[in-house]
Amino acid sequence: MWINDVFYYTIRNLKGIAYNYERLYTDAPNGALFETALMKADFDRALRSIGRGNWTGEVRRFGTYKYYSRGQQVVIADIIFGKESATSELARYGFYHIPQLRHKAYKKMLSVVNDGKF
Repeated sequence: MWINDVFYYTIRNLKGIAYNYERLYTDAPNGALFETALMKADFDRALRSIGRGNWTGEVRRFGTYKYYSRGQQVVIADIIFGKESATSELARYGFYHIPQLRHKAYKKMLSVVNDGKF
């Protein structure tokens, strides 16, 4: 959402970045690569800031993120497994109340990328 030449993210924007994380650069239209890189950098910074894990943007097996916070793990599951199977995979790993965890994690990320506004 643009307000006075400043882009403010929404939870929907962040979820879209997570679900398409690995395809962002290949699917970016010509001329929008710089904006795509900025969005991915904002997303990475926000994901790193919501927990104790140091997210570097490298996508690996989900089990390697076991020392990350629950919120970070939920967002990383969205990146790795995609929109359809992330919830079932998280349940397999022993997560409960997944929709609430997901909403809380994205809400924290939203606060970081929008500098506390909205």
